[in-house]
Parts: sequence; C-alpha cells; structure tokens
Amino acid sequence: MIAICDGSGSILSKKATEALGPGISTCTIGSGPYVFKDWKLRDQVALEANPDYADRDMPAFRQIILKPIVEPRTALLLLLAKETALTEADGTAEDELAKDSDVAVVKIEGIDYSWVSTWVSLNVEKGALTDPRVRQAIRLGMDIQTVIDGAYAGKVGRANALLAPPLLGYWAEAPVYNRDIAAAQALLAEAGQSNIALTFTCLNDSTSQAIAQIVQANLSEIGITLTISALDPGAYWAMGSGDAAKDLELTLITYASKFDPSFQTQWFLGSQVGLWNWQRWTSDEFDRLHNEAAAMLGCALLGEALLGEALRDAVDPKLKGRM
Repeated sequence: MIAICDGSGSILSKKATEALGPGISTCTIGSGPYVFKDWKLRDQVALEANPDYADRDMPAFRQIILKPIVEPRTALLLLLAKETALTEADGTAEDELAKDSDVAVVKIEGIDYSWVSTWVSLNVEKGALTDPRVRQAIRLGMDIQTVIDGAYAGKVGRANALLAPPLLGYWAEAPVYNRDIAAAQALLAEAGQSNIALTFTCLNDSTSQAIAQIVQANLSEIGITLTISALDPGAYWAMGSGDAAKDLELTLITYASKFDPSFQTQWFLGSQVGLWNWQRWTSDEFDRLHNEAAAMLGCALLGEALLGEALRDAVDPKLKGRM
C-alpha cells in the first residue's frame, strides 16, 4: 500500500482532473498553506503563502523557491554559500556540514538501493554475460566495502537484499558475498572466458564515476577490462524507453523505493524488459510470486524471501534451494 503523501498515491480533485484533463500534470490544485505562483521548466517552482488559508498554523514563509539541482555537490556548495536554505545531501557530506554552525543536519535512514551494493546490473542477454559463471565471477571480483569506502566515504550501509531494514519483509539472513579473486578467476576459466572487454554505463555524477572506477580496477585483477561510459541524466534515463537498454552490458542503477515492498521488486518483472529491467532477466516464478504477494495482505514477508531467492538463483544457480 502506497502512502497517501506519495507522488504515485496522492489524492486528486475529481472535479479538477475531469476539467483539466492532461493539463492536471502541470496545474496544481489544492487548499494548503501555499499556492502555486510560477513554474519555469528545469529552473524553478515558486510558491507563495495562501492568503485564504484558514488554519492555526499559518505559513512560516512568504515565498518558497524550489530549484532542481541534479549534481549533489553543487547543491551542497549552494547551501554552504547561503544561497539555498534547505537541500538533500549525500552521507559523504556529513563531516563538511558539521563544520558550519549555521547548518542543522537531519539524518533519515534511506530505503533506496543501488545494484552495486550486491552486484552491478548485468544484461543477461549480452555476449559473455549470458553465462552465469561470468556473472558470478564479476560479483566475486568486486570489493563492495572498497566501493562503499571510496565512493561514499563509508557513510552508507551495504544492501544484501532488495528491502531496507525498516521495510516489511527485510531479509536479515540474506547471504553476504565477499570478494574472492581466485574463485572469480576459476569461474572464468571454467566458462572458457579470458580477456573479456565490457562497457560499464553510468551517470556522469562524481559518485557514480567513483564507483565505476573502483569496479573497473577490481575487475581488471580477474582479467576483465571495463570501459566506462558516463552519461548525463537525460541520455542515461532515456534508456528506460523503447528497449533502448537492450545493448547495455554493465550498468549502475539506483532504484527509488517506497514503503510497499512490491515497489522494490517490480523492476525485475518480465513486463519491465524494454523499460526498467535493464538486466533483461526474467522468471515466470518471480512474476507469479510478485503478483501474489502484491495482491495478498500480510504475505509481503514471505513474498520478499521467495523473490530474493529467485533473484539469487539467477546469478548463482549452484545455490538454488538454499535459504
């Protein structure tokens, strides 16, 4: 169940929706403490205090300007320069923010996840990656703690399953895979693969590129050469449309999460191939379990455990049946 305050579960005015049609997406309707003043695409949204707002808690600010800032570092610098009053900041900025006495830091445990926390996203239909032994070798060849320390300054936790600890269905006993260069090289030899060359596609922000560079160095030690292709957000996320991602090999994807566990698992359905399932991995069993879990109240815990097992089996069939 999606929370009412969520963007995909919000309450809309039936009268306004019917009257505006598609225009409802760019015309705000409400009776809250602020009214919509102005919107400049990719620049800013301006809100002003609602003069007709009748509530004991009157608006604290006359005007609020919301500015979309893609690069976290830029947002941080604007905050420290006192050009903005509020921003989301990476965990890596915690020490820097602590030095500014004018800044108050509110820590909120996140529920989003990136595939690199377990393995990078691998296109199972592409070249050498069709062999599960090659995918297993890549997983074993990466040093996840080095990624966390190097790209996130050790400020984020490692995800070993799809759901974060605060969510229903969190798999506390999920297996943890540690780096094993010898085992990775043995798997590649068993698969008859050597001198593999792959492309790692990621966003061009500093954190994503740091991750890609660490993974590149890790995999070079097992005989895999990575070429990093860093794209701006527009070009990168455009691959989620029209099957544009079918030729990708390795990618780094951050999945936004919600409080409904099925939101985390839905990206790996067969119906998502050609959209956001850039791995192109499919399983009829996974699809069935996802749909059953989403339809039945109280089965999210079991559903997540079974879905996690199905995903794990796709990467390492030798573990099939083990929980």
